[in-house]
Order: sequence, then C-alpha cells, then structure tokens
Amino acid sequence: MLSLILAGCSKNVDDLVEKEEFSKQSAETFTINEQSFEVIPFFNEYTSFTNSEYVDEHEAIKRFSDIVVKPLSEEIYGNSYGLYNDPQLSTPTNLQKLQDSLIELSGEYPAIKSIIESGLSDAASMLRGENYKLYIVPFNPDNVYGSQATEGVSGFTAGETGGDCAVY
Repeated sequence: MLSLILAGCSKNVDDLVEKEEFSKQSAETFTINEQSFEVIPFFNEYTSFTNSEYVDEHEAIKRFSDIVVKPLSEEIYGNSYGLYNDPQLSTPTNLQKLQDSLIELSGEYPAIKSIIESGLSDAASMLRGENYKLYIVPFNPDNVYGSQATEGVSGFTAGETGGDCAVY
C-alpha cells in the first residue's frame, strides 16, 4: 500500500469556502492499469483542531495528537505512534493561517485530484502493482522555511519497502 499525502501552503484567500464544505470532500478511487488509487482529503480532522479553543500549549499539543496525528498514523501505519517525530505533524500554532490553507485546499480539491490522477497515469507503469492511498493534508504553516524551500510540497516514504509514501 502506498500512502501519499499532499498539502499546500496558504496564500491570500479571496473566496472563502464554508466550513461545511469540508465534509463534502470525500475520498475518491480511480483505477489505472488495474491499480487502484484512493485520494483521501484529511481536512475534517484539521478543521476540528482549528475550531477548538485551548487553555495552554500542552492542551493544544495533546488535542492535535488526538485529533490529527493519531488518526493519520493509524491510517498509514496501522498504529497511533508512527508519525510522532514527523516535523510536518508538529502542533501548528498559527491556526488562522492553517484555516486559510484548509479553505484553499478544499476549494482546489477537484483540481488537485485531477492533477494527481494525471500524474499517476503517467507514472503507473513504474509503480508496483499494488493499491495506493494518497492523503491530502495542509502544510504546517509554522514551517515557513520548509514551505518556501519546497514551494509548499514535501514528502516522505513509509513502510518497510518504501511502498507507502506521504507528501505534504
């Protein structure tokens, strides 16, 4: 199983997408050369985190872990601790910028799916004949250097053989 996480940075957002629209973004599966690719938006978990209020930093870290990191780790690794040391999944402190990024990603979700499908169509012959999951999550807005250096996209491979892949 390949897991790919794609994320974007926020920029000025003129047309706001209502928060309810996030729940309308659902996973979509497509098949190329008998390989199944599932694109999964991971927006609702981040929105739940940004919509909550926190007494202190310790509470925010715990809630981010419970709401975002553990569920994503369980999806990718089958356990709740596989992503604890990932710098992109450190607790964001700039919640407004994160929310702006979520709004932008949600609005661009159809285009993102189309780009992913087109890219995978070109690359499918190079991938092992497995089914793949691709997660779309926002880039951590606190990682300004990483965002500028990679133009908002970064990634990692996971799994014993590198067959799982995540891109932020």
